[in-house]
Amino acid sequence: MDPAALNTMMEAQARRHEETLAAVMERMNAMFLAANQRREPVAEPAVAPPKPKVVKMSLEDDPKAYLTSFERQATAALWPREWWATQLGPNLIGEAQAAYHALTHEQAMDYDVVKKAILQRLDITEETHRRRFREYQRPEGVRPRVMAQQLVDQVTRWLCPGERTAEEVAEIVTIEQFIQLLGPEASNWVSRHRPTTLDAAVRLAEGYEDSMPTPLPTPIHPTPTFIRPRMAGPRPGPLHPHTPFTSGPAPSRSPTGGLAPQHWRPRSTPSWGRTGAPSPLSGRQRDNQAPWAPLPLECYRCHGVGHLARNCPSAMECGAASHYLVPATEEE
Repeated sequence: MDPAALNTMMEAQARRHEETLAAVMERMNAMFLAANQRREPVAEPAVAPPKPKVVKMSLEDDPKAYLTSFERQATAALWPREWWATQLGPNLIGEAQAAYHALTHEQAMDYDVVKKAILQRLDITEETHRRRFREYQRPEGVRPRVMAQQLVDQVTRWLCPGERTAEEVAEIVTIEQFIQLLGPEASNWVSRHRPTTLDAAVRLAEGYEDSMPTPLPTPIHPTPTFIRPRMAGPRPGPLHPHTPFTSGPAPSRSPTGGLAPQHWRPRSTPSWGRTGAPSPLSGRQRDNQAPWAPLPLECYRCHGVGHLARNCPSAMECGAASHYLVPATEEE
């Protein structure tokens, strides 16, 4: 046989073998594909939520500490966060349980919403811990180490250093000091709005001060000077040189320490014309009084000393006799 014809026959046989092998492989792939399509998918078993193992809340528990313990237990048990609210709800009591039941169904499924509602209902906020830290008093019988731990607990809950940076913690302390330096009314106004930044606190304080009316300037009046009128004659004084002089009783004191209201009585004669001894003066009033000498009695009719005109013994001689008697020159 011719060698060329033999080679041609062998090449043709090899091509037919390759075509047959390719057809067989294609048929097998089609069979595997059809078998996979006819196979029904197997449903994966649903993961059942774990049984509640949370300790029920008691009246002696700190609500925030109880929530922290629950979060740590749920994290250690690898519970999905979507299950936390449903596991927490049945273990609440009192006001915390009332806050949970007040939420809608959608809100009760969100643990963060449930936690916020419970803390707000029980008034456990950062402001609460700030007041407790500032107003802390050492209980009787508490050792210094316990007292220090309680202070650290309150300031940690107030500032939350694990959730904030150093700059944020410094800003919170600055805001508190800024509010304390304002006046009482402005401080209460800014505190009620609970500013979260120093700029917000400054804007609130400026708005409050700008809304207040501007006080009018206080007029300056000269201090009035009382000038005591000078008497023409000698000043009156006590009847006896050792008897102090006063125009009335000493002012009495009220139970609160101030001057009691004076009960004045009308007087018909001045103090220097009284016959009885006047009431004593204070030391300063007595120093302002000049020495007193009694005025002599003088009759304006006869100008005699020691009696008045109504008691003048020579009244007839001084007055009536001069009108009715005839002079001696005329009789003669």
